[in-house]
Formats: sequence, C-alpha cells, structure tokens
Amino acid sequence: MSYLINSGFLDRLFNSMITRMNDLIDTRIKNYETEVTVLKLKLEETEDRLEAQERRNIIRIFGVPENASEDTDKLVVDLCRNKLNVDLSLNDIDCSHRLKSKVGEHRPIIVKLCRRNVKNLIFRAKTRLKGTKTIIREDLTPKRLQLVKEAMAKVGNRNVFTSNGNIFIKVNNIQKVNCLNDLKIFT
Repeated sequence: MSYLINSGFLDRLFNSMITRMNDLIDTRIKNYETEVTVLKLKLEETEDRLEAQERRNIIRIFGVPENASEDTDKLVVDLCRNKLNVDLSLNDIDCSHRLKSKVGEHRPIIVKLCRRNVKNLIFRAKTRLKGTKTIIREDLTPKRLQLVKEAMAKVGNRNVFTSNGNIFIKVNNIQKVNCLNDLKIFT
C-alpha cells in the first residue's frame, strides 16, 4: 500500500487518466464534427432541391412591352396563344407580375403556372420566338443562376441551356452541370 501513498505514482496515474479522457473526448468531438459537416452538406443539398422544386412551374418572360393599365396574366395568355400557338387560359396561371429591371428596359414578367405540363408546352414552343426580342427562361435559384452565368462565360451563351432547373452544356455532347467544379473541364 505504500505505492499508493507515493505522490509520483498518483501523479502518473492521474495524468494517464486525464490523457486517456482527453483522447476519448477529442475522438468523439472529431466524429461529431465530421457528422455535423456531412449533415450540413445534406441539408444544403435538400434545401437546393426543395427550392428548385418550388420554382419548377415558374418562368420569366423578357422583352414584353409595358403599358400603364396592363394585366400581366392576359399579356402572358395573349403571347402564348398568338406567338407560341399554345392554348393557355387564365386558369393555367396561378399568378404573374412585373419584376424590377434596369432603367430603360421593359421589366420582365414572372409567371407561376398551375401545372408543370403547361410550362413544358410553353418551353417546347419558345423556339417560335427566335428573331424577336421576347425571351422565355426558367426561374432559377440564385445559386443556379450564378452557375449558368459562369457556364456561359466559359463556353458561350448558345452552348448553355436549362431544363427543369438542371443546367446543361452542349460542347461535342450534352453534359449536366451541378457545381462550379463541373466547369473545370471547359477551361
């Protein structure tokens, strides 16, 4: 029992226990930090998908002249019927309105459609607008819009397109772009 009274032994035992406890705590903390990082990435991915889902039925129409007493729903229906040959009714539109724009430009119209198949009809027919100043685009999340801009800067406007919130580049073949890293091969 004299070895228990020896302060050197007790100090070494105490220090050994403290070191072991610190190692266990450090290991646990690192495991939790890794788990938190993985969960943050999954949450961000889920939020992106949810936001993209919410915007799936929304389009933006650029280049439509404005007038003071306009009804944007009727403007969209007239555009679709007369220029796109798409039989759109007021019941197909959930809501629409003008967005802010640069001075001197016609403000774009944002349109939330009731059904995705109506949006798809409009998108298939939008090629009929070639040669006009009217452009129809998907409403993208800010993150995806930035990715489109980066892609266009790398490969040109005509080689980038979107479909259902997904971004594609057409150079030799069609490739889907999900993040900035995907653009590295186009340098």
